[in-house]
Amino acid sequence: SSSSSSSSNSCRLLTRLEFGTAGLRGPMGGGFNRMNDLTVIQATQGLVAYLKEVKKNCHESKSISIAIAYDHRASPQHDLSSKRFAQLAACVCAFAEVEAHLFRGFTCTPLVPFMVKHKAMDAGIVVTASHNPKQDNGFKVYWSTGSQIVPPHDVNIKNS
Repeated sequence: SSSSSSSSNSCRLLTRLEFGTAGLRGPMGGGFNRMNDLTVIQATQGLVAYLKEVKKNCHESKSISIAIAYDHRASPQHDLSSKRFAQLAACVCAFAEVEAHLFRGFTCTPLVPFMVKHKAMDAGIVVTASHNPKQDNGFKVYWSTGSQIVPPHDVNIKNS
């Protein structure tokens, strides 16, 4: 019916995915409260802006570096996939003159925090929804310590 379609579209457009445990998670599809190109680009822009602010406040001159990995998830009907989201995140980093280390293939999540810590990187991104439903995807963020982001980093990334 028209009213249920209108209600569904309003839900998709009037709310945003919120940073939860370690990042964003939700169904793939169109709208601000779905995982799609726009939400991944905006989340990456927020992460990059926040990292630049942290570096500036700490008077660090070292360039920012981020590890980026992805899993096998895909939504063919929406032409969306973890690989596509990871590539978009890497493009955002490149545009912002941030060093992005994009893994070449499907990568298990623990390799990213290991690489972040081992290579003294500033952050890591894993595009995965882990154990969540197959239509979902996620944008997990790891801090320079190799741990998942926690407050206040999550809120600061969202607000950047």
